[in-house]
Amino acid sequence: MTTTLDILTAIADPIRLKLLRAIVHHHDETGSASTHTCTQHLDLSQPTLSYHFKTLLQAEVIVEHKAGTKKFYALNSELLQKKGIMIELLLK
Repeated sequence: MTTTLDILTAIADPIRLKLLRAIVHHHDETGSASTHTCTQHLDLSQPTLSYHFKTLLQAEVIVEHKAGTKKFYALNSELLQKKGIMIELLLK
């Protein structure tokens, strides 16, 4: 079970905050952003992005779904709301 501390630790990293901003500001009509979209908006290598996606997934800050060979990510709004974390304020 993810704790509030797990979530706050995961989002405390500046790179992960940038990644979350990319997801929030460049998502599609379903509220998800592809790995490719995030890569376009951040000047980071694929292995670096993968590491940060993994950290955010483990803390359940984001959720992942796949469509074919593409991966998409979205904020786990339900969990964040349940924990009382208004992450949108950090991402403006």
